Amino acid sequence: MDVRGVRTRPDGVGLPAPDRRRAQPGRLGLRPRRPQAGAVGVGAGDDRRRRPLPASRDLRRVDRGRRAPVHRRAPGWGRRGRHRPAGRRRPHDLRVRGTPRWRPRRAQAAALRPARAPSRPAAPGLTRPRGDTMTSPTDAVATIDLPRSLEDVTVPWMSEALSARFPGTVVASMTEGSTIRGMATKIQLHLTYADNPHGLPPSMWLKTGFEKHSERSAELYAAEVNFFRVVAPAVPTNSPLTFFEAIDGETGNGVLLMEDLTLRGVRFGDQTQPLTPDVAASLLDVQARYHSFLAESADDLDLSWLTVGGAIHSVDVAGEYLEFWETASQAPRFRFVPEELGDPVRIKAGLDRMIANDRQESQWLVHGDVHLGNVFFDDQGNGGFLDWQTVMRGTWAFDVAYFIVVSLSVEDRRAHEQDLLRTYLARLEEYGGHAPSFEDAWLAYRQHVMWTFLMVLCPVERQAEEICTAHAERICAALVDLQVLESLGV
Repeated sequence: MDVRGVRTRPDGVGLPAPDRRRAQPGRLGLRPRRPQAGAVGVGAGDDRRRRPLPASRDLRRVDRGRRAPVHRRAPGWGRRGRHRPAGRRRPHDLRVRGTPRWRPRRAQAAALRPARAPSRPAAPGLTRPRGDTMTSPTDAVATIDLPRSLEDVTVPWMSEALSARFPGTVVASMTEGSTIRGMATKIQLHLTYADNPHGLPPSMWLKTGFEKHSERSAELYAAEVNFFRVVAPAVPTNSPLTFFEAIDGETGNGVLLMEDLTLRGVRFGDQTQPLTPDVAASLLDVQARYHSFLAESADDLDLSWLTVGGAIHSVDVAGEYLEFWETASQAPRFRFVPEELGDPVRIKAGLDRMIANDRQESQWLVHGDVHLGNVFFDDQGNGGFLDWQTVMRGTWAFDVAYFIVVSLSVEDRRAHEQDLLRTYLARLEEYGGHAPSFEDAWLAYRQHVMWTFLMVLCPVERQAEEICTAHAERICAALVDLQVLESLGV
């Protein structure tokens, strides 16, 4: 199958896992991403710096009260998938094969399944904590001081953090690899162990907020922590593994230790190269799986932190990007903006109407930032999405419209978008999401293309001009073709 728009990156973070659970003793891997200005989440760049980190530092305490409880995975999801009969391949298995330099043994992977969820016993010879030690490390995490600067990330701190879920782990030394600064701070850490009874990997990524704007963006970091702590163990879709998750009770900042995908053969999307319709359909299947999660799997989970609109609306991303209009209008991307889309007042009115409509329908788990920079394929061909900082309650159409418009060429979108939407709705119904009629879905799809215009205004500090220009061509054509402003009554 032709897999346009997918390429291997030299390094990064956020290991995709076929069964989508958090890392447990013996389970390894993570997700690599190449740094893209403005991309939300963990990425990776070249290994420019590699210096030893300080051995010790007084750190600050974590507030126990800000930590959401850990819950068991929803039962019934196995390697074949809840709705996929034995012997059938996943519809999104693209068989894009890589050559991983390192991967966990099968016995280790089995030992990483959560203790509370139905699973096969750990393989002989592998140690694994009993009871709640592995799946509910909240009490241990609550006693750990969290770093607020790179200098606070020390060898003793790493040992303490990893031991919360992997008791007995002792880090002997640590060096810093790539450091990526953007929406969040991402630091690649190379580790050697004095004691590694659970077979943890030789490198991982720290993702947190050490930037000047981090105080304003703390809700984004906390949302991703809560996603990996509460939702990722249960949601039936690929997501990265994490080794540690915590929220600073004073600042609200989140701290994650995530897998390093340079250790696995993972391919990533390229935002300048559109996907084929077949590959897009496979990723819409992934979306249908996680969109339907709240409908059938979340009754016993504490999701009080999962708000309508999430951090996207609470930090007013739309307002922030609209302020960039004057600068963006002087950039090459604006040659694709026709006169009918050149009125910022009308664009703002359309965004306001779309956001107001969304508050009336908030029954879906929404990723919120499904551009190709946040897409990956593992070496088995399974697709998934990275960077869950913008996770929220909302409507399925937010992700679907955003993804189709920015991921396909203008010609492929025009030819295939209705078929793709029908395929998505069938999958949503299959997975228990109670899909709307095609007529209602088509209107919702058209209206939610409105949000994509913000990608045309994206500050250059967050996305390279080459990417913004590629998006502008696809987005402006869709806004005109689908009469999006008219569909919103503005």
